[in-house]
Amino acid sequence: GPIPVSVTLPLQDEPFAGAVVANWFGNLLPEGAVRETIERRLRLPPRDNFALLAAIGGECAGAVSVGPESDSPEPAQNMESDLEALIRAQGSDVGDGAWAALGSPRRLSLAGAQDKIAVIRQAGGRLTLPAIGEPSTHILKPESRRLPGLRDLEALGLRLARAIGLNAVQVELVRVGDRRALLVERYDRTHETNKLTRRLHQEDFCQA
Repeated sequence: GPIPVSVTLPLQDEPFAGAVVANWFGNLLPEGAVRETIERRLRLPPRDNFALLAAIGGECAGAVSVGPESDSPEPAQNMESDLEALIRAQGSDVGDGAWAALGSPRRLSLAGAQDKIAVIRQAGGRLTLPAIGEPSTHILKPESRRLPGLRDLEALGLRLARAIGLNAVQVELVRVGDRRALLVERYDRTHETNKLTRRLHQEDFCQA
């Protein structure tokens, strides 16, 4: 049967409106310069959460997917999927949100102000972008140009958490093209015995 997407949006006959809706859906989206980069590339009106979700909300945090009902996994026609090839083609003279913007044609959205992109780590370790409607397995964050060493600190924190027995995700420092990056296993995805990836629903405190 139907399930509520949030503790603040319980099942009911009457529609929800106002801040509770704006907060929940707005926090599925990138923020700041990353968001502005995507809005410019897609020629979207600024600060319109639902216009942006309609454009990139196919693969979000948790199990929510925003978009056409027919948005099921399908091959991306004439779209490069190899991440390193896409980054190489993009060049180095790019601003904040450049990696996140690479995912916009595939309807990928990750919340927050840092540049990052949802990816699939293939069996051989190669990183690719999901097809439209396909779940990702990892989040890739390039080294911050403004805060050098930030990814090392994130990796250290997650590894320490695992070392003391907390249920923290696996993390790895990698190099993609000429950039160092942090590759983080998604905690809101699970891998079935048939090797399919399944989305797990979640919400964070900013949403609730």
